[in-house]
Amino acid sequence: MSDLISLTVPPRPVAVTRIALGFATLLVALEGAVILLHIAEGRMAVPVPGPWLGADDLGIAPLLLSAVAGVGLVVGIRPGWCAALIVVTESLVLLADQQLYSNHRILLLLVCAGMVFARADAALAPGASSRPDAVPWWPQLLMLAAVSSCYLFAGLSKINPEWWSGSQLDGLRWIELSGTQLHVLAAATILTEIAISIGLWLPRVRLAAIVLGLGLHTSIALVMPAPFVFVGFALLCVSVYPLALTRPALAVETAPT
Repeated sequence: MSDLISLTVPPRPVAVTRIALGFATLLVALEGAVILLHIAEGRMAVPVPGPWLGADDLGIAPLLLSAVAGVGLVVGIRPGWCAALIVVTESLVLLADQQLYSNHRILLLLVCAGMVFARADAALAPGASSRPDAVPWWPQLLMLAAVSSCYLFAGLSKINPEWWSGSQLDGLRWIELSGTQLHVLAAATILTEIAISIGLWLPRVRLAAIVLGLGLHTSIALVMPAPFVFVGFALLCVSVYPLALTRPALAVETAPT
């Protein structure tokens, strides 16, 4: 464990992750702000307000702060503090009302929790030349684990009769599919998500897993309704791909056989 904590890597990959995560934060914050405005205007009900603060009281201030922090991540200004602010504001949003819950909001919170400690301003940021030329690996491990777990559970959760029936894939934009084609697409989605979750960790196939992931997210954004939401989620997932590509070999992988 101590070797894992002391392991360092070059700073550029996590800096690329930081930038993509910043743009994803802007999209997720915008989506949440739209929902909050609809609630305030009475266009949406408020089914389960939080015990201390409901969506009516919350307003869009936390999401504005989250968006500002997202800009900070993109630019590289105090990314650790910006990531911490996103964790706090997104937690407030999640606790305020059930309608504000989303899987990508949870994923944003988890990835930003790792970004807090990632030293992501050591490259592609103002003053980067005066900072260390190596950053700790363990925060990147947490971020990669969060995204790969998301893929895994997304795939496993789809192993149910409703998904296998293809009904949840019906109504795709621009494409008309038969029942058999929907079954095939449903099965392919499950296999793809599980394959990505595992492949990101295997050096020999991680590039193939990344190509699969890019194809999956691109196709989802193109053919599914509400593409704006899926673009934000895609950016969240794709943001950690550089960390998978440049992951250092762990002791178990280099041990003699």
